[in-house]
Amino acid sequence: MLMPRKLSGKILVAALCLATALPAARAAETDAALSVYGSLNTTTNTGTGLTQIPANSIGGMLEFRHIVRSLIGFEGTYSFNPANQEYSYPVACAGASCPLAPYAASVSAVAHEITGDWVVTFKVKKISAFALAGGGIIFNQPSKGTVYSYSLAASPAFQSAPAPTSSASSPVFVYGIGADWALSKHLGLRLQYRGNMHPSPALTTALSSTKVEGTTYEPMFGVFYRF
Repeated sequence: MLMPRKLSGKILVAALCLATALPAARAAETDAALSVYGSLNTTTNTGTGLTQIPANSIGGMLEFRHIVRSLIGFEGTYSFNPANQEYSYPVACAGASCPLAPYAASVSAVAHEITGDWVVTFKVKKISAFALAGGGIIFNQPSKGTVYSYSLAASPAFQSAPAPTSSASSPVFVYGIGADWALSKHLGLRLQYRGNMHPSPALTTALSSTKVEGTTYEPMFGVFYRF
């Protein structure tokens, strides 16, 4: 039984339209990127007067990203940066008979961070803008610390000694925006700005942590390779 000419013509037109539309759909993309960034921190305080100041630093990040379509994309990241912390507390007892007590401490540390993020993209020619949000874990590894103490009854009144340190891990929430600029089929530049929200780490028992939620701001510049 032969197919009617009008019906076969409609099927042919539909097939041609589908064949034309498929190449226009965005193909899945996978890339790896290496970036350097500045880690810019906020100062956190407690109501009891303890102040904790994370140091600003420069770090690096490795990303593996897979974009299925504009609204569906995933990435995994690993980043690290020096994460030195300064702790200070007002001297509670300043009299001549007061015992020697710590009032400040400094800790040298490195922060390692692993996250998984959802990525949304919008592509126009060689530029691909994106926004992301996700979460993971941040691990602070101290290397050394110094505690500073004061008492008029001691000689000298101001003293310093090695501070006891301990590692600390905490959850982290990540958000960001950025853009990719394709230089060729495989290589390109990536510019992005990320924010990391996480509790302030307690890296020494000489003085406690503020335990207040802090935000680290990370402007980044890197290169990516698209497979």
